[in-house]
Amino acid sequence: MVHFAITLGTLAIIKAYTPLEIGSLTATGALVGSYLPDIDIRHSTAGKVIPAWLFTKHRGPTHSLLALIVVTTAAAAFNIYLGIGLGFGYLLHLGADLLTSMHLPYWNWYPGKESHK
Repeated sequence: MVHFAITLGTLAIIKAYTPLEIGSLTATGALVGSYLPDIDIRHSTAGKVIPAWLFTKHRGPTHSLLALIVVTTAAAAFNIYLGIGLGFGYLLHLGADLLTSMHLPYWNWYPGKESHK
């Protein structure tokens, strides 16, 4: 729910303070994208729909730059506005997770940051 709130708040700020027009397909994509990385959690909303937790641990491959690129590209191939929104929500989710104590194992790209295994 935290990721949903962060994405919803960010969309509201963009809408209120920029000239960018956010369509319903882009907004829906962003909100779905904010849940998508957590398909690797059994009890998550996304994990109940797509049970990746059967194959991987939490904050594994679904929390990587590669997953972000693949999901965004696949959605954009279907509809560019959906792809932009989905990628935006997915990126906000990963950004929020980087700020937690658990970190992201596939994102150790600066010194002094170690992930919990």
